[in-house]
Amino acid sequence: MTYHLNTLLGVAVADALGAATEFKDAADIQARWPDGFTTFQWGSPFNFEPGEATDDTQMTLATLFALRVVPPAAPLHCAAEAALTRYLRWAEADPPDIGVQTRLALRARSPVGGLRGWLATECEAAGNGGLMRAAAPFIHGLRGEALTQITAVTTALTHPDPRCVLGSVLLAALLERLSAGQAYAPAVRDALDLAVTYLTSRVLDDFDRAGLYVGADGHTTDTETRRVVHVNWKAETALAVDVTSRAVSDALRGELCGTSGYTVTTLQNALATGHAGTYLDVVLPHVLRGGDSDTIAAVAGAIAGARGLDIPEDLASTVRAGHHWDGWDRRWLLREAASRTLGRAAP
Repeated sequence: MTYHLNTLLGVAVADALGAATEFKDAADIQARWPDGFTTFQWGSPFNFEPGEATDDTQMTLATLFALRVVPPAAPLHCAAEAALTRYLRWAEADPPDIGVQTRLALRARSPVGGLRGWLATECEAAGNGGLMRAAAPFIHGLRGEALTQITAVTTALTHPDPRCVLGSVLLAALLERLSAGQAYAPAVRDALDLAVTYLTSRVLDDFDRAGLYVGADGHTTDTETRRVVHVNWKAETALAVDVTSRAVSDALRGELCGTSGYTVTTLQNALATGHAGTYLDVVLPHVLRGGDSDTIAAVAGAIAGARGLDIPEDLASTVRAGHHWDGWDRRWLLREAASRTLGRAAP
């Protein structure tokens, strides 16, 4: 199995396992499953069936569909426009679950929606809805500078806070290094260094190239939003670098933290178990802790997949995407459907 498909399945299987425990606390999970579990279960608050993955996997697929129709040498704005189109199609198909920050950004139906939404929260919103799909550009096969840029831009369409962009770029760089065989801790540190350098030097230029300040008419730049973003960016970036660097240090000591949907804690938790020896040892600690279990597990699952860890066959062969949208059927087995559809332009 290729690292690409293994990473996608790593996301989806972990997501589907975590769906059963999402929003539950650890005590309730322990009472219901005293011996834990290693198979798909009922229990999703959004009525996903056992084996159905949530919005984490669905938006990863939507990003992959977008990238399949973008020529390799296309300007950065082409990827942003394609991704926004696919996200809107997914959202308009009434998914069982869609994050608050994602919904707010997509409501604008324009590339600038994410940045406007972030400013409306006084630069506070830093959910994990961008991180949850950040493996997609790696799965698509992007590497190096293109991987960094596309990951940043597709994240920022809904989650432009520097903490979100930094986490997504770090994850993408980590997946690239792990798939090349680099040892875990050095790979994490190198990925952090790359992400910090990018965030503090080039990301705003890429926001411009990607047209992230363009309004719903498709061509008018929202100059006021751009001005306010630039005014706030340096201070917010300093915060992002500080909290993420500390989270990475804690993660490399194996320290878990809270299970909310905050992007920094999601990243820390996933990194803390990402070195484990088996796929289930990487993802199950997050599944069994509850909270935002599906997303935390999905990010950890991407790491396990990029490392080439074997995913149990009974899970990999039965996981599904959990939603009908944009040419994708909820009943399809993800492994077969992804192999069939992601090698060409999606419908």
